[in-house]
Amino acid sequence: MNKDNLITIGFLIFLIIFTGADIFHDINEGIEFSHLLHEALILAFSSLIIIFKLYKSLQSNRTILTLTNQANQATLEAHHFKNEIQKYKNGLVEAIGQQFKIWGLTDSEADVALLLIKGLSMKEIATTRGTSEATVRQQSSSIYQKSNLDNRNQLTSYFLEDLF
Repeated sequence: MNKDNLITIGFLIFLIIFTGADIFHDINEGIEFSHLLHEALILAFSSLIIIFKLYKSLQSNRTILTLTNQANQATLEAHHFKNEIQKYKNGLVEAIGQQFKIWGLTDSEADVALLLIKGLSMKEIATTRGTSEATVRQQSSSIYQKSNLDNRNQLTSYFLEDLF
């Protein structure tokens, strides 16, 4: 329940207590019926407003709980989906690594081949691996020769073609 609702309910409870005490006092003094009816209506409406505010607060809390549960469920599903994707990604990387072994690529050539498939430029690959561009170009040529592929596009297509 928010602060404004608590203040409103607190005020209304005070009003109910004050009005109830006044009605009790008025009954003992024999005050006319129309005055007592006025105060009784104030008491009744104040009570109804409190009941309504409490009902709405309960309804809001239920909605919040439902939405929280839905958000938690969505988070769990997203986590599960992320794990599944990671499994497939790991499987793909493993399959690519196996094909690199079949082709007889060295570890350095396999690293370069993965970076080529990821789309890095020769300069980016050289920077990433701490080698010269000439070395990366020579390793790329060796990769294409060992795989019987002509270029980066064919290398990438070799692994991605069956996925689509």
